[in-house]
Amino acid sequence: MEDVQKHQKNYNMILQRGLQGKGHLDLKDEDLIGLSDEMKSVWASHLGSAAVWRSKYRVPIGLDAIEKIGSFCQNATTRRRIFEAFYGGFDSSLDEANRRARRKVAEQLGFRSYADLEMAPMAVGDEATARRWMDQCWQEAQPTMSKAVKKMKDVSSRGGSKGLSHVDQMFWRAHVAREIDTWRLSEFLPADKCLPSLLNLVGKAYSVTFREVDGANLLTRLLSGWHRSVKVYEVTDGPPSAVKKAGRGKLGYVYLDLYRRMSFLGRPAVELAGALRLCPGHAYLSCNLPGVGLGQGSKLLHPEELVGITHELGHAVHILCHTGSPQEFDDLPLDVLELPSTLVETIALHPESMTQYAQHRDNGSLPPGDLLRSCQRDSHFFVRVLQNCSVSLGLHAEDFDPFKKTAADLREHAISLWQRYSLVEADPAFTPLGGDAGLNVGHGANHVAYLLCYLRVANILQKKGSRKDAARWLQPEFAGLLRSQLLDQNFPSERMAAVQPTLGKQGRELPPHPLPQLPSSTLLLFQQLAQ
Repeated sequence: MEDVQKHQKNYNMILQRGLQGKGHLDLKDEDLIGLSDEMKSVWASHLGSAAVWRSKYRVPIGLDAIEKIGSFCQNATTRRRIFEAFYGGFDSSLDEANRRARRKVAEQLGFRSYADLEMAPMAVGDEATARRWMDQCWQEAQPTMSKAVKKMKDVSSRGGSKGLSHVDQMFWRAHVAREIDTWRLSEFLPADKCLPSLLNLVGKAYSVTFREVDGANLLTRLLSGWHRSVKVYEVTDGPPSAVKKAGRGKLGYVYLDLYRRMSFLGRPAVELAGALRLCPGHAYLSCNLPGVGLGQGSKLLHPEELVGITHELGHAVHILCHTGSPQEFDDLPLDVLELPSTLVETIALHPESMTQYAQHRDNGSLPPGDLLRSCQRDSHFFVRVLQNCSVSLGLHAEDFDPFKKTAADLREHAISLWQRYSLVEADPAFTPLGGDAGLNVGHGANHVAYLLCYLRVANILQKKGSRKDAARWLQPEFAGLLRSQLLDQNFPSERMAAVQPTLGKQGRELPPHPLPQLPSSTLLLFQQLAQ
């Protein structure tokens, strides 16, 4: 296991360097048609003086650049340049050493592959079942995906394009889905104003109350050791009304670290966002958000940043409500650990829920309906999750032998695993390891758990004949069911129990999954979109 941890750390360091980018591109105004003046000024600042270089911009070749240029730049040549430069930063250094160590661990525990080992405690049970389930998900996504791709092809052909290339897919998808509206929605999501209301919404969903402990002054933080940017909340069992009347018990504390900080050496203090159980009753959340630039006023949250905050808050409440030991909590299957977080992020993203915390930064007005709907998840979102899961599962599968395959074989197989769930042909310059799929591979083979969670969430939240869904989700009765059946439960230790049959426990069957069976159809993920 030490070899796995060592190789995983090295892999993640190499991957992070690739995501942050190597080098830069010098671009001019005509190269960046369609991008906002604000984004241009940010990139111009890398040259030292925006006043001197008014029409020239030094763009770092990183994930941030490819997402914004790929989605909004109207110059196809520039999109191609940044695409090839970014994916060219992921070479044979992302080798198979990490998966070799994992294969050895799996075989020593009696499993055919590391994918089988990580699937054992989850609802799917093994690699083959997980792949069949993913294939079913792709098949049932075809009607909505085919329509979406056809619409993108139609729009791109009107612009003079011949077919829909992989390089331009992000741009035309953003154009058809009016993704620019998600950035306009940020005007209604100032962090300092909407965060208290967002905490109140999470509290209603899970029947807890957040109360900020102090104002983060210099003296208190010197004594406690926390950075001044960290917000500290006391979390009490029950909604605010119950706390005031009955004096309900304290669950613990949440330390919310919103913004990315750099060390003295210029490296990120925290590389990845996440939730960490420090000790019983104390949860630390790192959201790793980019801070506010000089002269830009208050931080405006993009909807994806909002989702990230809410997701980690879901983890925090689960950590504080869990009645077992830290070891028992960590031993839960991933598709149980991620369910409270995916559930509350989905509730928070619903248009009715957003009206409870979204308000314009200047006049406090509510966002119009078209902006609220702009950030709702579509078929592309779930298919991207499916593609990323496919890569991490397939590279740890039995039929891909890391001891015999070269780095070139790894790249080729990773592309084929991504292509399995894509209607657009992968570009020769592309590697799926240059994004979320690469992060998934660094963590392991079990990221199909997120798809399982999204399906369970759709099953939990959808109710026939009810139009006021968000109102129902925030009622005490609904929160009480979630607490009693999920967050407050101390499920048996499943992950270690799942490997016991291979450790000499002959005749013992695999333990049942702690949650009810998955829905037989994945259409729930896409029916809601059609409605």
